[in-house]
Amino acid sequence: MKIISCLFSRFPISSRFICGVVIPILILFLCGYLYLRQSLPSVNGQIFVKGLHKNVTIERDKYGIPHIKASTDTDAFFALGYVHAQDRLWQMEVNRRLSSGRLSEIIGEKAITLDKYAKILGFSRNADKAWQQLGEREKKALQAYVDGINQWISSETLLPSEFLIFQYKPEPWTVIDSLSWMQLMAWNLGRNYNEELRRLAIANEFGSEALHRFELVSISDDQEKLQSLSQSHDVTILASLQRQFASVANLDGQQIGSNNWVVSGKYTQSGKPLLSSDPHFQTSSPVLLYLASIQGDKINATGSTFPGLPFIAIGRNQSIAWGTTNMVADVQDVAILKTLPVDTDLYEIDGSYQRMEKHKETINIRNNVLKKSIPPITFYARSTLYGPVISDATNGLTKNQYSIQWVGQQGIAASFTSLLNLNYASNWDEFLQSFEKYEAPAQNYIYADIEGNIGFISPGKIPIRNTGDGSLPVAGWQSKYKWNRFIPFKELPQEFNPARGYITTANNDVTPEGYPYNITHDWEPSYRVNRISSLLESLLNKGHIKIEDMVKIQSDTTDLHTQKVLPLLLKLTANSDRQQQALEYLHHWDSNYSGDSVAATIYQSWIASFYRMMIENSLAQYSGNRSATSLLTKNFKPDLLLRMLKQPDTYCRQPNRKDTEIQDCKNMLSISLDNALDELSTIIGSNMKAWKWGEIHIAHYPHFPFSSPKYSKLIPPTIDNPLSFIYHRKINSSGSQFSINVAPPDFNNQETPFIQLIGAAYRQINDLNDKKQDVFILSTGQSGNVLSQHYDDQMKMYKNMEYISMFNEKPVATLILTPVEK
Repeated sequence: MKIISCLFSRFPISSRFICGVVIPILILFLCGYLYLRQSLPSVNGQIFVKGLHKNVTIERDKYGIPHIKASTDTDAFFALGYVHAQDRLWQMEVNRRLSSGRLSEIIGEKAITLDKYAKILGFSRNADKAWQQLGEREKKALQAYVDGINQWISSETLLPSEFLIFQYKPEPWTVIDSLSWMQLMAWNLGRNYNEELRRLAIANEFGSEALHRFELVSISDDQEKLQSLSQSHDVTILASLQRQFASVANLDGQQIGSNNWVVSGKYTQSGKPLLSSDPHFQTSSPVLLYLASIQGDKINATGSTFPGLPFIAIGRNQSIAWGTTNMVADVQDVAILKTLPVDTDLYEIDGSYQRMEKHKETINIRNNVLKKSIPPITFYARSTLYGPVISDATNGLTKNQYSIQWVGQQGIAASFTSLLNLNYASNWDEFLQSFEKYEAPAQNYIYADIEGNIGFISPGKIPIRNTGDGSLPVAGWQSKYKWNRFIPFKELPQEFNPARGYITTANNDVTPEGYPYNITHDWEPSYRVNRISSLLESLLNKGHIKIEDMVKIQSDTTDLHTQKVLPLLLKLTANSDRQQQALEYLHHWDSNYSGDSVAATIYQSWIASFYRMMIENSLAQYSGNRSATSLLTKNFKPDLLLRMLKQPDTYCRQPNRKDTEIQDCKNMLSISLDNALDELSTIIGSNMKAWKWGEIHIAHYPHFPFSSPKYSKLIPPTIDNPLSFIYHRKINSSGSQFSINVAPPDFNNQETPFIQLIGAAYRQINDLNDKKQDVFILSTGQSGNVLSQHYDDQMKMYKNMEYISMFNEKPVATLILTPVEK
């Protein structure tokens, strides 16, 4: 007491402030923390539940990964739903509301446009149809899973903090919620309509010659009639809407793709195949995927799941393993409509007019911060012969109306059945049979089995177009653009036990030479797949490939595109000491984007500056809206960069341009390098030695909706994000756009151009000789509850290329679900 009295006498104002303000605030925070800790799920003990047939044991390891052991498959699915709800309920809630067009009910009026978009696309309506089309086994599995979710929702456990902040309790989950979410994922993983509109807008603004020069796309006579109809203004609005929609679902980004490869047992140390897979998604807290092991009377599968769905999406069972990459197939076409001015519900088809189908929809909106009531919005979701009229989702477009044709708009029952069957497949024939009726999204599935076989199939419903190649929008007043044929399943790209001893895909062109069908104009460049193949070839020559070799490949940060570009940049002769120092770093660089590389930082800033300058310079020779240059500058094309460096006269010489300072490409290289060095000096400081890639290239994991807008500009913040420091995560990164360990900088974000917002969400390596050798890792953690130790406990392991051996981890918690006696 004497000490306290002495402090009060010596520091009266400070002492009173500490006692009267600081200590009460700390006590308040401590009480709040202890209260919110109650939202963490029970992982030990026994809980009596409705809906089970027999006891289910859920063992969790030190990473919070559940290992479900049940007597029946339906009980196993019930338990999976239960643990998904325990760990990811807020994420699941956002995803189901996004897919059903009900986000405004919790977020408020900021989400109205997103809800309108979802209702126009009709995910919930399509999910209703899909539920009716499912077989009895599929219905039982999904219903059991949904019952497990609802068991957790109906418990008296305190909900995660996001629910408390928004002051509401979630409604019971439904089978329609799961199927709607699955269709939304298929939509976002199969979308390319923004590219079609962007290309047509380039032709409209700058002419068809510019379109061919920059995009290598030619415009047909029919499409020339569309040029005047597609405005860059429309493209900007629709692209922003789609990106915002995808961003909330953590499915945005041009580089969303993946890597996978499988090696024959002829070349492995174990004598059985090794399989690797790492899907790439938008970075987020929590990550999109969730690890689990499910064991019932027939199912016995382990790997990654999507919360909201009852199966292992990427993983293995007792007999086979599988991994996937996005095929990037073109399964969307935009149709530009001609409607009657006096009645825009009538649209022209082959010289006559048809009336659009209309579905009445209502959007309920949460009161604003002043508790002012906002009336519901009622509108009609319209559709044509081609599909939903997406232009109805937003205001501010020109007079044009756009309808979207998409393979998934008839529902996804067949895809659900395929992925459920995949969990049970025990050999190559059953693996193929799983996908015979699969629709969307089109993927590249690699395969390995315990008998030593390897293979791959690219399943999906891919249209055979009557005319055109899908690279540009179509004339919606002609029915010839309506799809009526699809690539037969047996003619989809596939391989089985190839002589070379391995298979790899990385969103590249997977079609064999002479393939008769056009799949897409938008294959990813082959840099990643070529690097994987090169590393595998070198290992095959040595033989005895191990899990550790697969880890090294997944961790590889060498960029083959950089290797092609760098010699062209290094033709520049330095005109200052600063340039000379920068060029010295680049001369001694091996194109490896390690965290301590200074050259990587200089290179990335330089090519971004050069790319923008070259395009702006080149477009000056065309008449057109100068603000429309973003149609090209914000869409980085690696091969265009190479063409601009290799063929400078094609892009740099403009007879009408008076600005002689950047008339010559050598000057442009020099000026763009100076701009890059200025930018880096501003961001990091003038000491070039400190420009390490890992210090400026930071991977951010935004949380919806509490991350700062500068890290997720497309996410509509509900408040000014004072909670970002609690929910948001970040970590130093390595890698680049085209390294195997993919980590693209976000040059479209001018505030923070070097941040990473896309990466591998999950890594998996399987040994078909011994599953105890298998390893897995997530980019963040199992839990979506920010107070859980498992919210981000895998993040540093992921960065350091460490893995979890799920089959060797000892349980640290055991929960028994016991059926309530009837």
